[in-house]
Amino acid sequence: MSYPKWVPASIVGRLAEYAEIKRGGHTWETFNTEFDIWHRLATRPEMEPVWDFVVKCVPVDELTTNGGLTGNINRAIRYFHTSPRLSPPDYKKEMLEIAKLADALSLKLRKFCEADAVYNPFPYHSIFNSEQLEIAAKRLSESISSRRDREIFRYKLDYSVPMLDFQLKGLANKAKTEAEDQSYRLSLPRKINDENLFRTYFVKKVGDYFFLHYADYSPSRLAIFCGVALDDPDVTPDLVRKLYPLDDECRTMLEAQRAFLRAED
Repeated sequence: MSYPKWVPASIVGRLAEYAEIKRGGHTWETFNTEFDIWHRLATRPEMEPVWDFVVKCVPVDELTTNGGLTGNINRAIRYFHTSPRLSPPDYKKEMLEIAKLADALSLKLRKFCEADAVYNPFPYHSIFNSEQLEIAAKRLSESISSRRDREIFRYKLDYSVPMLDFQLKGLANKAKTEAEDQSYRLSLPRKINDENLFRTYFVKKVGDYFFLHYADYSPSRLAIFCGVALDDPDVTPDLVRKLYPLDDECRTMLEAQRAFLRAED
């Protein structure tokens, strides 16, 4: 299928990949949802000015990378379908249970986790298999070309990263804080059975992405993008303002991000 000239080439390429996957029959649970969203975003004429804006913010090839627009939105779609639907009280209960378990395990491990303890069966590197260890080394710019290099890197990990008991204690503390703050709870309405659950979630996720990556907060632009993606004419600028409001602190952050991006240009 051919797409309008204003559609970024990388998006057209991604849609061609979807078509090939569909012909091969190797789809996944959210395949049709993802394909339909990107197909609409590449065919509805009201999207032309939105794509014009987006390609001014980032190179076209970055749109379809794992950290780009398609990667982030597709992950959001998949996570929505696989993540538990937790109300605030249920989420708090889960966090407190995690905190309790992490605290208990941290306490149990403490006498075994000193780097030079008589018994130390749980050095930090022990949670990595060989492949994971090599990946970690690459990301930390370490060279592993021999068994000796691998042992040296393990030693560095054990003496530069907090022991597992301390990390578990940190996890427990974080879970206790999160139980109250709920700053990372899936961005859902308080009523988890709301019929517009996915719409609310999607608008917030797209809003976050445009805010963080494009230094942009335009309710009209977000309404076009989300309304077309979801094929929902009820997504209006007013609805976007309601679902994704911007307080004074966020406005200050937005101006700082814009200044940073201008300085980079």
